[in-house]
Formats: sequence, structure tokens, C-alpha cells
Amino acid sequence: MLSLLKREDYTSTQRQYLAYSIEGILELEELVTNLKESNFYSKKDLRIQFHNLKAEIMRNFMMYSTFYEIYQEENGN
Repeated sequence: MLSLLKREDYTSTQRQYLAYSIEGILELEELVTNLKESNFYSKKDLRIQFHNLKAEIMRNFMMYSTFYEIYQEENGN
């Protein structure tokens, strides 16, 4: 995804949605790392954390989908 930022033909709106997508992926990576490295979560806490992770994955997918849709609409594809 970082290679997508190198393209210069994005509008400011497209570039902003792409940046949000990349920021979201970095946040996901942090969530996964925290889950992986922690030994102190109860089963209840893990259930909550996995639910939050799933919600973040869905949010990031929707953000990337929005970027892609805007890109397609504005470039006539």
C-alpha cells in the first residue's frame, strides 16, 4: 500500500482516504502485536480484544473500499 502513495495522480480526497487506510493498517498491526505479546488477558478480555480487532479490520476494509471507489469514479474506470 505504501507504494500507492508514490503515485502523483491522486486527488487530495483520494490521497487522504489512502492515508487513512495506511494509518488504520498500522493501528491493526499494533493491536495484533499487543495481543500476541500479552500473557495477562482473561478469556473475557481476549473475546473483547478479538471483537475490537474484527471491527477494526472491517473499518479499514471499508476505508480502502471508499478510496478505491472514489478513485474509480474520478478516473472514469
